[in-house]
Amino acid sequence: MKVVFLADVPGHGRKGEVKDVSDGFARNFLFPRKLAEPATEGVLRHLAHEKEKHAQGEARKRKTALERKKALESLTLRIPVRLGESGRLHGAVTSQMIAEFLRERGIDVEKRQILLENPIRHPGAYVVPVKLYAEITAELRIEVVPEGEGR
Repeated sequence: MKVVFLADVPGHGRKGEVKDVSDGFARNFLFPRKLAEPATEGVLRHLAHEKEKHAQGEARKRKTALERKKALESLTLRIPVRLGESGRLHGAVTSQMIAEFLRERGIDVEKRQILLENPIRHPGAYVVPVKLYAEITAELRIEVVPEGEGR
């Protein structure tokens, strides 16, 4: 019997796959647990429509991520900080601070997307990766400057 899997079933099929399984396995295990349904013409048409809708959504997200990457890479973010007597920062520049500075400039990035390995503790120029989508990562240039040199 041909069935369309509605969920992943280890060793048998993944969600959205159409496979042949034995009649007993389908009737006694898959159908009662709502793990699959018979592969009728209407179900297959609906599955194709859902896959197309999903592909369009992914393409839209990818396009948006590429636009945001272009915006981030054309920007140099200047972050004014207070320095101690040794030339080190009072505190540190964290991914949360970077996200807030970006939000002020109209670019919405969550702090978890900013791949800052360690907080920045010294003034200077840095390049910080920002993961926008699956394989799309922008490189954001940041200048940490002493307070008074402006944003």
